[in-house]
Amino acid sequence: MANTFRTAIIIFVLGFISHGAVKSQELDCTVEVLSPAVQLTNKQVFNTLEKAITNFMNATKFTDLPFKPEEKIEMSIVFNIDKLEGQTDFSGSLQMVSSRPVYGSGYNTTMLRIKDKNVDFQFKQFEPLQYIEGSFTSNLSAILSFYAYMALGVDFDSFEDLGGTSYLNKALEIANTAQSSPYTGWGASEKGQNNRYWLVFQMMDEKFKPLRKTFYTYHRLGFDTFTENIDGGRSLVLESLENLIKVHKNQPNSYTLQVFMEAKRQEIIDLFKKAPKEEQDRVLKVIERLDVSNLTKYKNGFSK
Repeated sequence: MANTFRTAIIIFVLGFISHGAVKSQELDCTVEVLSPAVQLTNKQVFNTLEKAITNFMNATKFTDLPFKPEEKIEMSIVFNIDKLEGQTDFSGSLQMVSSRPVYGSGYNTTMLRIKDKNVDFQFKQFEPLQYIEGSFTSNLSAILSFYAYMALGVDFDSFEDLGGTSYLNKALEIANTAQSSPYTGWGASEKGQNNRYWLVFQMMDEKFKPLRKTFYTYHRLGFDTFTENIDGGRSLVLESLENLIKVHKNQPNSYTLQVFMEAKRQEIIDLFKKAPKEEQDRVLKVIERLDVSNLTKYKNGFSK
C-alpha cells in the first residue's frame, strides 16, 4: 500500500493543498491516567484529565499535511500520577510509545519508547488544553506537544532521509521555550542528560546524524523491503545498526541512543534469532557498544 509511505503522502499533498484540501489530524493516540498512589474517594479528576489529554492529542493539528485515518501515527501515553495537591497540581511520570506499520505486513514497528520521570503540571477541570506555537501556555500542553512532534519527526525520518527535520525543530523550539519555566525535565543544566531537552537537542546535533539516518535505512530500506527480500533487508538493518557506533564514539551512553535501543531491543532479537551466525556475531559486537547491560538478553534470544 504505497499510501502508507510518508514520502508518497508528501507528493500527494503538494498537488492536493492547492485545491483547498481539508486538513486532518495526524495522531491516533490512546491515553491512560493511573493514580494508585493517590488516596482519593472520588477520582473523577483523573477521568477528566484523561479525556482532556486524549482530546488534545487527537484534535490538535500539528502539521499542514492531510492524513487519512489509516495513515495516522499510532501512539499511546500512560501517565502514572504519584501526587495530587489541591486538585490541580499533579506529579508523576509518563511512558510514551509510538509506532508505524511495516510495508506489506500487519506488523507495527515501535519508533519511540520513552519513560519520562519528571512530569509535573497544573490542570484545572474543564479548562481546555491548547498549544500555541512559540508560547508556553502550560507544562502539560508543552509536554504533550513535544512528544507529538518527536513522534512525527522520527516517523518522517523513517520514510525519507532526514525527512522529519521540521518537526524535530518544533520539538526543540518547545524545549527551548520551556526552559524558562519552573518545571523540571526541560533544563540543559539539569543533573544528567536524560530529559526532554537533551533528547531533542541530541537528535538535532550533527554528531547524531548517523542515528537519524539509521531511522531511514533501518525502516524504509530494511523492514519495508522484507516482503521482497528479507535477507537483503535484514542485511541493511544490520548495517544501519553498525552505523550507530559512530554516535557512540562521539558521545558514549547518550540518552538518545538509550531511547533507540529501548524501542528496538526485542525487535532486533526477533529479527536476528534465525539469522546466520555471522550476522548474529556482528549484532552482538554492536550491542557490546550500545546496549551492553542487556547483552545476555540478545545472546539468550539468539540461542533459542
